[in-house]
Amino acid sequence: MKTSSAAASSGAASHTRRPPGARAALNGPSALALWFALCFAVTQLLPPFLKQPFPLYPPASTGDFAELLTPLVMLPLYWLMFRGEERTEAGRRSTLLFVVLAATWVQGHGIHLSANSIGHLPAPEAATSLTYFYDEVLGHYVWLAGATGLAALCAWRAWRHPGGAERRTAVELLAGLAYGFTYFAAVVEGGTGPLGVPFALLAVGVGASWLWGRRHAPTLVFWTVGHATALVLFAGWGFYWSGLPQFSQLGWI
Repeated sequence: MKTSSAAASSGAASHTRRPPGARAALNGPSALALWFALCFAVTQLLPPFLKQPFPLYPPASTGDFAELLTPLVMLPLYWLMFRGEERTEAGRRSTLLFVVLAATWVQGHGIHLSANSIGHLPAPEAATSLTYFYDEVLGHYVWLAGATGLAALCAWRAWRHPGGAERRTAVELLAGLAYGFTYFAAVVEGGTGPLGVPFALLAVGVGASWLWGRRHAPTLVFWTVGHATALVLFAGWGFYWSGLPQFSQLGWI
């Protein structure tokens, strides 16, 4: 009886066990890339539309306070993308570089957030000019320098440590499309095309060369597909408008 019960339990487990392909789609680097892309999209695209006054402090908008959560959500995800599926130990220099780039990312985000919030209030011309510089120029470019640096570092780590036997699936391709659209929108609205477009071009070229001949590098596929998507959108946007005008300049947001 014990033997038959054990066999029955084993048979039931085999029926409920997910196939390897399903587990790969729900876990591992592909799922992490999808979570990263979705959170990146929400934190970058949603706050500009939350323009209503924040109930506890009406001079600021709800979007301003929502942006306070952005580094708390994204930097842990950047770290997980940096570490990779195999949890390989990062060298001292690469870890130090991650910290420097993360600090740059946060510094740019903070400059933009404060200057953008202040810029919405009536102010003398000199103050308006200064907040514009901190928000639209310094803050956006410092943030993008950190974001592109972190993306490059994560892609390099994915190339050096491609992970296990997970095959390329539609998950990281979907994540790459979502990330690419958000990257395109952030660069266009931030007015940082002189940095964002060349980096995307470089990322696609280097990523494609690193992927050549590799069978299992889902995280690297994510970064390469993402920047390739952004390049296509940059080209279409630039051709249609004869440049890269911001969405706000067109009155869209």
